[in-house]
Amino acid sequence: MNWLIMNDFRKKTLNLNSRVRHRKVGNEGVVVCMHNGNVIIVNEMGAYIVDQLKEPQTFGCMVSAITSQYEVSEQQAEEDLQAYLVVLNEQQVLVAQSDSQEQRS
Repeated sequence: MNWLIMNDFRKKTLNLNSRVRHRKVGNEGVVVCMHNGNVIIVNEMGAYIVDQLKEPQTFGCMVSAITSQYEVSEQQAEEDLQAYLVVLNEQQVLVAQSDSQEQRS
C-alpha cells in the first residue's frame, strides 16, 4: 500500500459521501453506493466505522472510538483504520476534507 495516501487521512476530516446509504444487519453491515451501484458487505467493525462516519470525524477521534469499543491496541486500530479508509475512498464511499478547507467553509 502507498503510505503517503494512507497517512494523508490523518490530516483530514472524514465523513460519508452523501450518496451512500448503510444499514447494520445482525453482526454485519451493508453499504450501498447510490452513485455507482456498488454494494459492500462489511464486518461488525466495518459497520461501526461507517456508522461513525455519518458525522464528520478526524482520524484520531475514530481511533479512540475504535479502541474504546473493541479490545484492540491503538497501533492495530490505526493500521486497520488506515487500510479500511483506503478501500472506502477507492469505492467513493468516503469524503475527506483537509482541515484548512474545512476552516475556510
